[in-house]
Amino acid sequence: ACEVWKEIKFEFQAMDTL
Repeated sequence: ACEVWKEIKFEFQAMDTL
């Protein structure tokens, strides 16, 4: 579950950066 959350957080950060 932690890995999935980490992936989602990474995607969210990338969207925020974009």
